[in-house]
Amino acid sequence: MSWDVLIGQNRVKELIKKQLENKRIPHALLFYGPEGTGMDVAAIHLAKILNCRNSNYDSCDVCEDCKKLNSLQHPNIQLIFPLPVGKNEQSDDSPYDKLSDSEIKNVMSEIEKKSRNPYHKINIDRANFIKITSIREIRKKTSLSMFSEGKKVVIIFDADKMTEQAANALLKTLEEPVGDTIIILTTSNKDALLPTIISRCQSIRFDELTSDEISEALQKNENVDLQQSKIIARLANGSYSKALELINSDLNEKRDEVINFIALILTNNSLKIAQEIERISKDYDKDTIEQMLLLMKMWFRDALILKEGAQEIINLDQVNRIEKFINLYKNISFNEIFELLDASLSLLRKNVYIHLIIFSLVINLKRKILP
Repeated sequence: MSWDVLIGQNRVKELIKKQLENKRIPHALLFYGPEGTGMDVAAIHLAKILNCRNSNYDSCDVCEDCKKLNSLQHPNIQLIFPLPVGKNEQSDDSPYDKLSDSEIKNVMSEIEKKSRNPYHKINIDRANFIKITSIREIRKKTSLSMFSEGKKVVIIFDADKMTEQAANALLKTLEEPVGDTIIILTTSNKDALLPTIISRCQSIRFDELTSDEISEALQKNENVDLQQSKIIARLANGSYSKALELINSDLNEKRDEVINFIALILTNNSLKIAQEIERISKDYDKDTIEQMLLLMKMWFRDALILKEGAQEIINLDQVNRIEKFINLYKNISFNEIFELLDASLSLLRKNVYIHLIIFSLVINLKRKILP
């Protein structure tokens, strides 16, 4: 597993490689950026490199330390993430002491999924925050003798979910670094961290992934076909983790529903249009509505591309239907259509009433498209 495991993020890779070459890895790092862009992946891979017996700049994947880290079971690595509070749990308990067998099983299962795919987002029932007991374990474990060569690495996933007490406990640890230990925090919500924690870490920003980067990774890593990978990449909003969640969703069904809705909008059947607006507003949550708006934007994008004589469209199986549309509505302003859809997406993200967003969009689309 080389740095290729981290999709895109070439600037980040070069920065970390330079630190490794100069042997100047800080004792505390903060990886931040949009969710699903690789912060966790980079943290795990850096921990692997720092414990690899055969390489200074990348992992060899053949030594015993690399093999143990592949399963996230290396004794020099400590993973911290939100956990449920156990029954009758006390402040002096270890974070796992009072968890039930089923909860422990859930934790182990999530760690295994993370080891198989570092873009997997750990999701444990009733785990809403990082407990102070988890942070206290850092001092306990890092004070023990090293089990093998390399460095002790503590990775705190979703660091913004620390309780106030946990954050203050971590601050004390950062102020008094322990021996040969490196602490890496990852977060998609940097502003939720204490400014004093941020100031004691070297911050490295991760960027949104491009649609092409996501599409190529889906084809290579998940065997997703070209058309589906492009659709998913457009809906993922720069997040590979989001793209993974979309692989097994009913995207084709949702896309067909969107195309049929566009066709309905352009009819004179006001009653059926109103009923469909009501159904969509009632049956679908915010995330699904966002998907539908993005699918709609994608379809109009393909129409613009075909109108201009190009062939690089996403909805390859819809060519005939798209061509029929652009032949019927020759004077359509696609830029105005995209502005309408972007405005609707913006209102949705501001939690404006969904029914109002869809109703307004339908009225304005009719005005922009129909002659």
